[in-house]
Amino acid sequence: MMLVKKMLNGIMIEEITIKELADQYGVSTRTIQLRIKKLGYEWDSKQSIYRYVGEEPEP
Repeated sequence: MMLVKKMLNGIMIEEITIKELADQYGVSTRTIQLRIKKLGYEWDSKQSIYRYVGEEPEP
């Protein structure tokens, strides 16, 4: 089990892919993307990073 921040950092530095996470947890890549978005993160394709845009303090 990984912490969300560790997963996001792994994705951003290309240490792990969304596909690998989906396979590891037995869900679809879309499910992983939706759960990340539900936590308040959005993908910034120009900088290839996840930005926190939620209203509450970052989890």
